[in-house]
Amino acid sequence: MRAQPNPHMTHCHYSSGTGSLDVLVGDRWDFVNVGQEHVPGEKPLAGLGDEAHINSVTLRVRKGSHGMEITATGPAGTYMGAAADAQTAHGQALEIKTAKTLLPRL
Repeated sequence: MRAQPNPHMTHCHYSSGTGSLDVLVGDRWDFVNVGQEHVPGEKPLAGLGDEAHINSVTLRVRKGSHGMEITATGPAGTYMGAAADAQTAHGQALEIKTAKTLLPRL
């Protein structure tokens, strides 16, 4: 899926039997970051772009005035305890890997 939710952002989606990856890319960081400033459990992530923030659901990265939001999810299901932690860690690793791949093109 390639969609343009507004003139400043593009949304790409990849899905397979093992999960999905959503990437929102925008030419205005304020559009990507709006409403995300105080997400519970969010942490700054050093060494990625000019600014990056990660939480249990998404990774947001700024490079100059541009930005992207990446969300990776595993297979559908209900996860609890260690299995939920493992799914979150796997998703975050995929989000970071995707950001590193896309940042040079941003």
